[in-house]
Amino acid sequence: MKQPVDDLPLVSIALCTYNGAMFLEQQLESLVNQTYQHIEIVVVDDCSTDNTVQILQCYAKQYSYIRLFVNEENLGLSKNFEKALSLCVGEFIAISDQDDVWEKDKIAVLMDRIGDHTLIYAKSAIIDEHGISIHKTSMDHSRPCYGSDPRWITLINFIWGHTTLFKRTLLSTYFPLPPDTSYDHYLGLHALNYGSVTYIDRILVQHRRHQGNATHPSLSKVKSKRGRLNELEQWLDVILSVPDIRYHSFFQQMRNKVNHAKTKSFSLKLFLFLMRNRHVLYYASTKNFFSKVNSMRKLVLDI
Repeated sequence: MKQPVDDLPLVSIALCTYNGAMFLEQQLESLVNQTYQHIEIVVVDDCSTDNTVQILQCYAKQYSYIRLFVNEENLGLSKNFEKALSLCVGEFIAISDQDDVWEKDKIAVLMDRIGDHTLIYAKSAIIDEHGISIHKTSMDHSRPCYGSDPRWITLINFIWGHTTLFKRTLLSTYFPLPPDTSYDHYLGLHALNYGSVTYIDRILVQHRRHQGNATHPSLSKVKSKRGRLNELEQWLDVILSVPDIRYHSFFQQMRNKVNHAKTKSFSLKLFLFLMRNRHVLYYASTKNFFSKVNSMRKLVLDI
């Protein structure tokens, strides 16, 4: 017998918008047609200048479970998501991008599989601005991770926020989001440190890539060695600022070696540290041994 809607845990969908009118209606349709019906959609618009707000107001009038908030000033991507997450009241939370398309059973599937884990993530297929597949997925360079080791996410952010569902209790340690920090990278860190992560090998999102995508900087996109090391040092500072972070001495040792490497043309100490700990630092990577060594070289040499 089908479970009554009111007996199901409430799932909050956090949707942040900014000048997203081009693709927004298609995403909203995929959200309001979820087969899991006990949901609320928390939308926070970050001062859009197109007709995004008008589209949202139209949907909010039609669907009472859409809660719409419009910022008085622009907060930026990460802080806007922080606000949206803080407004969610559901026992579980899912993050939505404004230009994706969800499979209709996304929430139902994730809720069925999360179990006692803190966070579950899935696979997304990459589409272009016309909705056509480019034959890539979010897991092309990552292997599934099951467990609770925060060291896994030091060098590789393998958890894409738009594929996740997590327990709201995770937010008790999440705020405030550190400046210039990717919200999903930080979310993954907390899930691995305070709980456990699981994965389901199903495509549940069509993730759209186009010229207007909002993105975060990554180590791989920073060209100079010093720039890469500065980015890594800042991320390690964020990790070390997390209360009761596990493997604290590991992260502190790595940060010290990264700081030392910035003054050297080649840092053997950092290279050997990366080599010794490659099984945890590259745990989520599908790269072969030689590709991992090349990634290490980029951190210790000007190449």
